[in-house]
Amino acid sequence: DTLTLSPCKGETSGPTARDGSGWWHASNRKQDGTCCSTFRVWNTDQCLYGGLATSVCTLDHGQVAGLGKEGQLHVSNQCININSDKDMTLEMTSDCSNATKWIKRGVFEPMEYQLLDEGMKRQWGEKQFEAEMF
Repeated sequence: DTLTLSPCKGETSGPTARDGSGWWHASNRKQDGTCCSTFRVWNTDQCLYGGLATSVCTLDHGQVAGLGKEGQLHVSNQCININSDKDMTLEMTSDCSNATKWIKRGVFEPMEYQLLDEGMKRQWGEKQFEAEMF
């Protein structure tokens, strides 16, 4: 599937804001076996793959993506940018310093993580499974 921008559906924060593909969470192992190397669409099997596309997630390291300290959404050695000159379409850019700044909104801890016992949470790493809306 190809990534596109669309208006948010329903609530975007609070306990009932869990629907829609605007929610993403960390997923896939890094090459060193730690979490996490990319983003997964909430409640699906789709991870960022090849820049502006998604594909079925694997447990392997796969596509490298992350939110930088300045808010750029890095995918491999490029960033995802909103092109305001072309009807707000998404594009990949190598000029990350001028790329769109993304923010986390409505961060929550999934129920599945809350149900883990303390030993399992320590094994998996605290707070690494938060879901986020960009």
